[in-house]
Amino acid sequence: MELEGDMMVSPMTREQIFNKVCDIMKNEALVQQDVEILMTSLMTDSLGMDSLDLIDLTMEVEREFRVKIPDDDFYKMKTYSVGEFCDVIESVLRK
Repeated sequence: MELEGDMMVSPMTREQIFNKVCDIMKNEALVQQDVEILMTSLMTDSLGMDSLDLIDLTMEVEREFRVKIPDDDFYKMKTYSVGEFCDVIESVLRK
């Protein structure tokens, strides 16, 4: 648990991070509303996102989660799956 102001706040679960990332993808029109997003979905292949979409997603995630995702963490991803991206977000949130 982390201290925020005078309250103890539990870190977000992986599922909460995933749900928020999915909402961002759909609300920002990076992925069509009717597309099912899974942890194993590849952002560039199965979801059809291009490099500009990935930049937009990262910027929106940074704004929503109030974090800075280091470029190195982003570029170290092997598959660019939604789950792997959530892992990156989770590791930044835990720092």
